[in-house]
Amino acid sequence: MAVCDADFPQGDGLGRMAKRASPRQVAGGPLAENILKCQLKPLNAADYAPGTFSSAQLTRLQATFPDGVCDWSRPGVGQQEAVSPLTFAAGPGGVPLPPAPRSSREDEHDDD
Repeated sequence: MAVCDADFPQGDGLGRMAKRASPRQVAGGPLAENILKCQLKPLNAADYAPGTFSSAQLTRLQATFPDGVCDWSRPGVGQQEAVSPLTFAAGPGGVPLPPAPRSSREDEHDDD
């Protein structure tokens, strides 16, 4: 979890970043924060409706983002499904575990 003095923390007091507070989220990115480099699309003023840009503002934006702006509807550049070393879904070392042992009354021992 990211913590930054400039961010507004969530009300739970855990110091987590508030939803929609990161630069990527403010720019339209996903809450998952899983796109490190976005794919680009051409700048289109209609994408920002109902807001409007003057022709001078649109020219400035096009000069600022000559290659385009983030297309958050597409996966990130080189993005892959997460691979966690912490999963044992296929068992340790990729070998499935046998069924869990079952208890029976015959297995009980009386220590009296």
